[in-house]
Amino acid sequence: MTRTATAAVLREYGAPLRLETVTVPELRDDEVLVQIHGVGICHTDLTAATGGVPVPRPVVPGHEGAGVVTEQGSTIVVFDLGAVGTAAVMTARISLCENIIVVAPDPRRHGLARSLGATEVLSPDDHDDLGRHLRHLIGGGADYAVESVGAESVIRQALSSLTSPGVCATLGLRAGRNPVSIDQTHLLSGRTLTGVIEGDVDPHRFLPELAALWRDGHFPVDELVQTFDFTKLDDALAAVASGEIIRAVLTFDIRGNT
Repeated sequence: MTRTATAAVLREYGAPLRLETVTVPELRDDEVLVQIHGVGICHTDLTAATGGVPVPRPVVPGHEGAGVVTEQGSTIVVFDLGAVGTAAVMTARISLCENIIVVAPDPRRHGLARSLGATEVLSPDDHDDLGRHLRHLIGGGADYAVESVGAESVIRQALSSLTSPGVCATLGLRAGRNPVSIDQTHLLSGRTLTGVIEGDVDPHRFLPELAALWRDGHFPVDELVQTFDFTKLDDALAAVASGEIIRAVLTFDIRGNT
């Protein structure tokens, strides 16, 4: 019996996603069938939809799904989940960091940053030399900096905010190639610039810990999420693209659907 599902399909770069009925293929040995209950919209999805990240087309975007496995093949499958960039603030608080400083150009995010644990929130446009100001504010520089924009200027600011030695993690995705040049002096003074993918963690250990932190009220990701019915996909995409919300999650009427 042929099974079908409703999916948001991207057929051409820059074109609107369309809700279409698609055929669910037969399950391979190394696959599972998941009944999706919710899926987050990541900025990577927006970048891919405009061609910034090459993807085959037609394609059903999305990589932050959560649901229930309804069927499985004969081979064990490993699952992973997407992450929320703002979680760095909550993680720093949980890790008992003394100073948690957020640099955010959007004033709508400042109050949220403080409520999640930031001890100081700055606008990058308020300081000519942001790195120097941060070193002065902290008293020598930060031990760690998390750069989630991917812009060369922001990476340079993050590196210059560090103490020596210090570590800057960069994880912001830009459309297309993104060459970045930095002053080698940062590296010679013991500073490190490193890339991060999917949190650089073992999901078998980390995800249960993350769920426990959420359950105990230490990782309130609920405050970062606004839900949209799947039929309101265009509204959700617009809200994410405008920066109006932190994370949109599409929800589904799962009665009789996969």
